[in-house]
Amino acid sequence: MSETNRKIIIVFSIILIGSFLIFSSFLFFFNPTLKQKTEFDNADAYNDSNNEYTWLNDPRRLNQTEVVNNITLIVDFGNGTIETSLNITQENSFTSVFDLVAFHYQIVFEMFTFGSSPSFLITSINNLKNNEHETNYWQYWVNEDYAMVACNEYQLENNDIVTWIYGDNLAT
Repeated sequence: MSETNRKIIIVFSIILIGSFLIFSSFLFFFNPTLKQKTEFDNADAYNDSNNEYTWLNDPRRLNQTEVVNNITLIVDFGNGTIETSLNITQENSFTSVFDLVAFHYQIVFEMFTFGSSPSFLITSINNLKNNEHETNYWQYWVNEDYAMVACNEYQLENNDIVTWIYGDNLAT
């Protein structure tokens, strides 16, 4: 084999390997099935697609109280708009604070795993998103007490008053 042919084979091999690495990187970074999903909307929480985690089948949700009555939901959008829903009944074990807000508003949430079970953080209600630059976030209270757990972990009881407020560092 001549020196020229050997150089051509080496250059061709380098180009081929480089092309493969670039193509593989492209597939990894732009293929959503390989990325971890961290933001969800209402439908994602309740539909069991592709055998991924869903709140619908979470054992914690299935073990919640079957029915809660006379719940009040107050949502303060931080701009003077406050919406109040009275005498709400949540059924079929959809009785967490997460279920309450998801049943009444369009939400987006992030899922975090602490221990063995996912925790949900609401990042948007009716398209009003958390704003890190202005430090405005969605936070919630139950019966005027600031909630210290994720909204999917807070089990409602009869006559609870749930208040969601959008604002700057409201818990302190």
